[in-house]
Amino acid sequence: MPFFFFVSLIDVLNTFQLLIFHIIFGCLVGMHAGPQHALFQRLFPTNMRYRGISFSFSLGTGVLSALTTHIVFSLGTSPVVSICWIVFTSLCSAICLLIAKDSKQPFLDF
Repeated sequence: MPFFFFVSLIDVLNTFQLLIFHIIFGCLVGMHAGPQHALFQRLFPTNMRYRGISFSFSLGTGVLSALTTHIVFSLGTSPVVSICWIVFTSLCSAICLLIAKDSKQPFLDF
């Protein structure tokens, strides 16, 4: 979905405005990615940290990134369906963050 937004901006914005937009978007992604990796490190003890982080990150990225387009288009082509899917996955993330905040033990035990 962001790809189509960027493509539509190419015709509207000049090169400088597009560069500024990409810098702002990159900063927003950085604000998400930095704390995410710090949280992942705190969720797992050192003896299983690499396995836990790689498994959870790969599973989440693979399932949500690979299947999102298929799921959204199978539910319908309306923009409302895309928004509902984003809201649903965001709620799932918020619930997981609340569980992680209250948890003293790691989630996975390999």
